[in-house]
Amino acid sequence: MRPRRCRRLKCWTRRAAVPPPPRNAQADVTQLKRWQMAQSAYALLLGQPALAPGDASLREALVVLHASHQQCEGELLARSWDAAAFRVAVELLPQLRAAQTAQLWAHLGASACARAASPRTLRWLALYAAVGQRDGDGMLRDARALLAEGMDSADQERFAYLVASAMLAALAIGEPQAALEV
Repeated sequence: MRPRRCRRLKCWTRRAAVPPPPRNAQADVTQLKRWQMAQSAYALLLGQPALAPGDASLREALVVLHASHQQCEGELLARSWDAAAFRVAVELLPQLRAAQTAQLWAHLGASACARAASPRTLRWLALYAAVGQRDGDGMLRDARALLAEGMDSADQERFAYLVASAMLAALAIGEPQAALEV
């Protein structure tokens, strides 16, 4: 007997299905824990009852943001607020839906420290809002503006966040050459 020749998709449907690659159960659990932590932190920031997240640096950031919502006095508190907003952005934005991030940044943007923030801090807040909304054009614009202003060489984590935001935004809007130029 001669083997049959395949025509279009007929042979594909007759072949045995290839099983999906095995899932990493540990990665799934880690992702679920991150999501739960983000939901708790989101609820706490908006004044809703929730369990405090287990991560100490995030818990500290939540305390600073909550405490500075009504008043923001002194340079130290303003710097702490800025660092806390960055920590919240890094930890929460990948886990929250766009509607949640819009509500979160509207709430934080109405805080006393945000109202008294420097133009540079306001640009960071605009970047966080664009990341939360998955707005590639806004992300690229805001990240480029912040990169053009220059960065403190000691703050490698923020620099990496800016570069990654700009590159991912460029790829998301279909400009791979712009991603290489970051």
